[in-house]
Amino acid sequence: FTSPWTSPCVGLRKHREHPRKHALTAPQLAALGRVLEGERSPYVKSLVLLLMLTGARKCEILGLQWKDVDLEAGRALLRRTKTGGDVVQPLAPRAVQALRALPIVAGSPYVFPGVKPGRHMVDPIQPFKAALARAGLPAGTTFHDLRRSYGTNLARLGYTAEAIAAALHNSTDVAAKVYVSISAELVDEMTIAHERALRAPRKALPR
Repeated sequence: FTSPWTSPCVGLRKHREHPRKHALTAPQLAALGRVLEGERSPYVKSLVLLLMLTGARKCEILGLQWKDVDLEAGRALLRRTKTGGDVVQPLAPRAVQALRALPIVAGSPYVFPGVKPGRHMVDPIQPFKAALARAGLPAGTTFHDLRRSYGTNLARLGYTAEAIAAALHNSTDVAAKVYVSISAELVDEMTIAHERALRAPRKALPR
C-alpha cells in the first residue's frame, strides 16, 4: 500500500542556526551601567547590573532568594544551576550596593519578586531595550549576551579558558569557550602586536 500523502516539507532546506558571537566591550558595558543609574525601577536596574557583573544566567538571578544572599560576605548561592548543583557566586561591591538598594516585598522570598504572589519577576525586555537605546548599544543585544560579554572581557584581561569556566560556573573550559568570542578588533590588535614584535630590534648575542 502506498500512501498518496506527501509531506509539505519535502524539498525544503533546513535553516542552519549559527551560534551568536555578539558581546559588548568593557566601554559599552560601562555605558550601559551609566544609563542604568537613571532607571526608574530598582529591580530592572539591579537585575541588569547583576547580569553584567556576575556573568550568571538570567534564570539564576531571577530565581535568587533573599535567604541565599549574604551581603556582608559578598556572596550569593545560586540554586539548581545548569550544571546540576548549587554554586556560590561572588558579588562585586557594586553588585552588593545594588542589592542593598532593593526594597524587600513582604511575603515574597525572591530578590526580584513578580506580580503574581509566590513568583519571581519575568524578563523585563522592554525596559532593557530602552536602556540599550539610551546607551547607544545594538538593539539586538540580549540578556544572555551580557554573560558572553563577561566571558569575553575576562579573556581580554588575560584569563585562561579554564579560569573563565570557573567564573561562569561551567563544567568544562570547552563550554566556556562558547562565550569567549574573539572580535575582529581584537584580531587586528594581535596582528599588529605580532608585526611589531618582528620589527623590534634584537639584542646582540653574547660572544
